[in-house]
Amino acid sequence: MLEFKIPELSDKIWVDEILSKTKCKNCDLCFGNIYIWASVYNTRIARFNDSLIIRSKVDGEYTYTFSYAGNGIVDIVNELLENANKHNQILQIYSLSCEEKEVIEKELPGKFDISEMRDFADYVYNTDNLINLAGRKYHQKRNHISYFKNSHEWSYETINDSNIEECRLFNKQWERHNSNKNPDELEKEDYAIQIALDNFKELGFVGGLLKVDGKIEAYTLGEPLSSDMFCTHIEKANADMRGAYPMINQQFAVNELSGYKYINREEDTGSEGLRQAKLTYHPAFLIESYYARYKK
Repeated sequence: MLEFKIPELSDKIWVDEILSKTKCKNCDLCFGNIYIWASVYNTRIARFNDSLIIRSKVDGEYTYTFSYAGNGIVDIVNELLENANKHNQILQIYSLSCEEKEVIEKELPGKFDISEMRDFADYVYNTDNLINLAGRKYHQKRNHISYFKNSHEWSYETINDSNIEECRLFNKQWERHNSNKNPDELEKEDYAIQIALDNFKELGFVGGLLKVDGKIEAYTLGEPLSSDMFCTHIEKANADMRGAYPMINQQFAVNELSGYKYINREEDTGSEGLRQAKLTYHPAFLIESYYARYKK
């Protein structure tokens, strides 16, 4: 029987160990991401053999996500069914990979309605592309960055104890400036970001910021998912300052991420503007995400 618990910092060790075995590529399963959003989504985690099980509760409904190594997906689904039934819930599984979807369809034929969730596909980029921005397809990005560099006295800094409080203050300003855009969601995001900054070292986060005339105008942070992939969780910039977003994107990759082959910049959540922005960086591939709902 699954024993779910509130994620604690000490859980990072075993979660990271499991993810290293599963070769997971989905940012939803990064421990830091789980931890900072746990209060927002009432997240609980459990260990089952060599698998990580995540349960969230939104609007009274439980949803499950998992990452597993090797065989045993049927055993996991049976455990999830038992847990869902115990709470009088219909089993709903999110963030299934294409391979996991195919295993469920093969091993448990006809048991689930499965659909692709395009809005939650992760965008993965070649790190070299985000560093060099070479070729005609990145011409506009280079123009914005050139304008930024030529128009401002700027500097890049790695986020550390000496400047993390400045990030916190900038984020508060950013949230106030954008408060007219879905305030409920921004409040949730702000809460998650404060947890991220409060536990930056403990979560193994890496971050960078841009200053103009000594004042922060952009920052970003994330964490390694594997030896060759980094996940960027948060990126904020002054949208009124031309080139601030492409500049922090590039400088973070240049200064912190050159040792990774890939950078996962998460999903677009169905926002058309965000989707177009992510596509203009020409992802190497998208990590498909599927939703499975158990048939009664």
